[in-house]
Amino acid sequence: NPHIQDILCKEVNSVMDSNGEIIYEELAKLPYLDSVISETLRLHSPAQRISRLATTDYPLGETGITLKAGQQIDFPIYAIHTSEEYYPKPFQFNPDRFMPENRHNIIPYTYLPFGAGPRNCIGMRFALLEAKLALAHIVTKYKFLQTPNTDVPIKYKRSLGLTAPQRLIVGIEKRLYLTRDYNYWSKRGINGPKPLPIFGSLLDFFIIPQPLQEINWFKKYGKIYGYYFLKNPVLTIADPELIKTILVKDFHVFTDRRFQQLKSRHPVMSKNMVDATGDDWKRIRSIASPTFTSGKMKSMYPRIRECLSDFMNHLETFADNKTELNAKDMYGNYTMDVIATCAFATKTDVHKNLDSLFVLNARRVFNFNLFKLLSMIILPAFVVKKLNLSGAGTNTGTEFFLNSTKQIISTRKQTKKKYNDFIQLLMDVEKGSDDERRDETDVHESHHVNEGKDELESEKKAFNIQLTDKHLTENEILAQALIFFLAGYETTATTLTFCTYELALNPHIQQRLYKEIVASVDSDGEISYEELAKLPFLDSVLSETLRLHSPAQRLARLASTDYKLGDTGITLYKGQMIEIPIYGIHHSEEYYPNPFQFNPDRFMPENRHNIIPYTYLPFGAGPRNCIGMRFALLEAKLALVHIIKKFRERSYIELDWIRKYGKIYGVFEGNTPILSVADPELIRKILVKDFHVFNSKKTNTLLESRAHPILVNNLIATNGDQWKRLRSVMTPAFSSAKMRKMYSMIKTCLNELLDSLDVYAIDNNEVDMKTMYGNLTMDVISSCAFGTQTNSHTDPNSVFVTNANKSLNPKPYRLLLSIMLPKVVMKLFNMKHAIEESANEFFFTIVRQIMNGRKNSKNKFNDFLDLLINLEKNDNNEDHNESHMNAGEEEKTIPKKTLSDVNHYITEDEILANAWIFFQAGYETTATTLTFATYELALNQHIQQKLYEEIQTSVDSKGDIDYDLLTKLPYLDAVISETLRLHAPSVRVARTASEDYRLGDTGIIIKKGQSVEVPIYAMAHLDEFFPNPESFIPDRFLPENKHNIVPYTYLPFGGGPRNCVGMRFGLMEAKLALAHVVLRYRFIESIRTDRPIQLLRNLFLHTPKRVVVGIQKR
Repeated sequence: NPHIQDILCKEVNSVMDSNGEIIYEELAKLPYLDSVISETLRLHSPAQRISRLATTDYPLGETGITLKAGQQIDFPIYAIHTSEEYYPKPFQFNPDRFMPENRHNIIPYTYLPFGAGPRNCIGMRFALLEAKLALAHIVTKYKFLQTPNTDVPIKYKRSLGLTAPQRLIVGIEKRLYLTRDYNYWSKRGINGPKPLPIFGSLLDFFIIPQPLQEINWFKKYGKIYGYYFLKNPVLTIADPELIKTILVKDFHVFTDRRFQQLKSRHPVMSKNMVDATGDDWKRIRSIASPTFTSGKMKSMYPRIRECLSDFMNHLETFADNKTELNAKDMYGNYTMDVIATCAFATKTDVHKNLDSLFVLNARRVFNFNLFKLLSMIILPAFVVKKLNLSGAGTNTGTEFFLNSTKQIISTRKQTKKKYNDFIQLLMDVEKGSDDERRDETDVHESHHVNEGKDELESEKKAFNIQLTDKHLTENEILAQALIFFLAGYETTATTLTFCTYELALNPHIQQRLYKEIVASVDSDGEISYEELAKLPFLDSVLSETLRLHSPAQRLARLASTDYKLGDTGITLYKGQMIEIPIYGIHHSEEYYPNPFQFNPDRFMPENRHNIIPYTYLPFGAGPRNCIGMRFALLEAKLALVHIIKKFRERSYIELDWIRKYGKIYGVFEGNTPILSVADPELIRKILVKDFHVFNSKKTNTLLESRAHPILVNNLIATNGDQWKRLRSVMTPAFSSAKMRKMYSMIKTCLNELLDSLDVYAIDNNEVDMKTMYGNLTMDVISSCAFGTQTNSHTDPNSVFVTNANKSLNPKPYRLLLSIMLPKVVMKLFNMKHAIEESANEFFFTIVRQIMNGRKNSKNKFNDFLDLLINLEKNDNNEDHNESHMNAGEEEKTIPKKTLSDVNHYITEDEILANAWIFFQAGYETTATTLTFATYELALNQHIQQKLYEEIQTSVDSKGDIDYDLLTKLPYLDAVISETLRLHAPSVRVARTASEDYRLGDTGIIIKKGQSVEVPIYAMAHLDEFFPNPESFIPDRFLPENKHNIVPYTYLPFGGGPRNCVGMRFGLMEAKLALAHVVLRYRFIESIRTDRPIQLLRNLFLHTPKRVVVGIQKR
């Protein structure tokens, strides 16, 4: 009955511990094991009969039979057990008869394998224990099979009294267990990731990068969960109080760090402080601690500074040429030089000589072989030894450093010469006092946020040991020297790399740090050890880097005895590992609001009280924290001070040009010279006062006459009188009255978006908002331009949507060819234009059909096409210019003067061209603005909350906002305005001179036909015009602050008479969408949210590749 065997095996496995053992209490509670034994005793009762003697005459119930004194009676157990009256299908082996839920069907005294009454089998309990224990272990290790020699039915021995088989031959094979050991946590009711055979949960860190997986697990399973390191169950604990108990209060239980599989098997390296256990660790740590005191750090300070000078000289070559550099490699070279100097008194000259023996062997040590590492973890020790897998790094590199260190020690002993490095300190060191572990400068640093009375007492107690030998052996010195090199190289280089990355992304933070540093250095540009330790913002920047990009993702401890974990009901057994998910804790929104945002202010002295103890653990905590913490911070801080003081990371190329060349400079577009002007007063003259000279836009290759004979007639591509006529005709289409008529059409499209977002929000999923907003704006433009419903959310493959996408997103090669090739050559490729002809013709056909239908209809439509067909003369009584910070008297009068006295008509081709441009311009720019706005709100929860509160207090009882109210919400307007500043869709605006023009008092003459560009994007990111320009600060645009904005530094819609005609429509659509989306959902940064945001390479627009954020229903 192999199926019964498998059921039994599964049940037993469910209670076995990680060592394949089962406790007495668990054994007694296994119902199926008990049922299997019971059914065996029924079907194959060892005793076939039970006998009793009557001691007196005895009437047998109502049978009329009298048993005489001395007469025997027998109970035929075997016959009763195989009676069909009592046991249906009695010769079938069916343990289910004895399962708890079925036992009531068994008639009392029809099951008598041990007899009954006072004279039943006294050894029954022992026999059952023996049988169950044996069967439990046997059935989980072996599988029994029927073979040709297995007797069916079974053949019994001829015997009196006992049932025994003549023989019992079965096949046997060993069970191949892949998952037996992976029920440890589930049977204890502890959640965790599902393990895989052999590897447990280990492969999860290779499928998804460990930092992302840590965040996933923390969010999914909470603060206590279990996972499997191979077959070993590991408990993960993220509760701060329990962490403190483990690392500090009960440190005596959790002194050791990790499983045997993870410890070095090298005869020397196994003696390093990381792998040492128990009293060995206490002795080594106690002796080595004085090497990292404040006094020792001061003595090494000049040596680190010397290494830093070499590093700075190397950086100079990159900075002089303003080229990119790989910060990771550069900082790796720096930390290698520092460790070589401070640990081995060796100069590597690593920046110039990458082929030195020291550098080559160092890289071998760090060149971890993943296959080798996994083999060391998985394979038994004797196999590892046989294959010579003593370390994951290359053995030749390790041996080089060990031999070099031996030689250094030997030479120093012979010469008696003293050096000021780590090896010398280890050679000379003796156990120091408790006070030596403390530093007077520690009070200034955030990593002491967890320290209090308990921590100091625990450390004192941990190191209160009597040492018979106060010195380290040579092998112990070798091991500590190499572990110092291994630990100090990668972690500090990584921290500096991430810090540089964050400073490059946050120039306002970099500038703030720069100001603190400049104010602290002396006249020679140097900074003392004591002064370095007192810089609060420098410490905060490094602390936030270590939080956001923790070098260590987990911290492990082993229980030295059985241990009850607080009041959780969980018992950790001796030898069991617990881990603290540092990375997951550091990225928990419960402990760190906006956890993915780089915000050093969290660690400023006035804010440190907000950090919950034991939620910040980059160096661990308790007596077994990182011994080299003070050295690492010194090395990193000193490097940052001098680098930030001297160099700045590059951001945007146009910003660099303005900073380098000023607000007026020349560039070339191909062979064409272009003058860039970033001076607000000159911009105002070009766009407004002297608009009559600059009324033409620079030719756009995609939109010029060679691009398409119809599309050339659109408002953006036209110039001169044709532009004036078209602008005059089209301006009324965007009046306030027309916007009101389109308002309800936009709301209808918006409901489709909200229905689609609901699907993601129900389960708190992630969503790509660029795609969602793209669908919305396509629906809006289709509806408001042509009265056509596209249903982009539900039908992305419709003919309209497919052709629209072809038109909106021309293939890059077609665009490039249309720019570079003459018409004659394009014809050879059967290409007339950049955009596929089929897409344009589909579009024109649709518009022509709509136009013809409406000409013969008396119905009125409130869309853009209807307004063009039934155009009216501009009503001069209505101000069609958006009121903004650039508006003045000239801004109001010049457009009216420019557009006066023009003929008032529009051709069919012009209607087609402008319907097309309205679709093109209105789709991408509004979708991009909404996408960037949602991204910034997800990263800035306090701003999102403030916006939500403004909207929530403004909607009516049905949750709606009318047109007039929408235009009066100041914070909503400020959020949209700040989005358009920080992420301006248009990178620059261009104008072409219609005559020779003298540019103010600059002495520059702009020749007729020459183009001038205004770098909109760069100007919006200048600190001169917008303090902290890389920060998202909507308050800049609140009514009470708008006066601080210099006119013509904020130009997302251009300026002057030729500004964006659809500005009012775009703002209405964006505000209405954002208001309803924020009112209904909360957006959060997720693990797939790009930081920094990834941009598409686009000749004309500033647009993201994607913006994935988390979404939650409010």
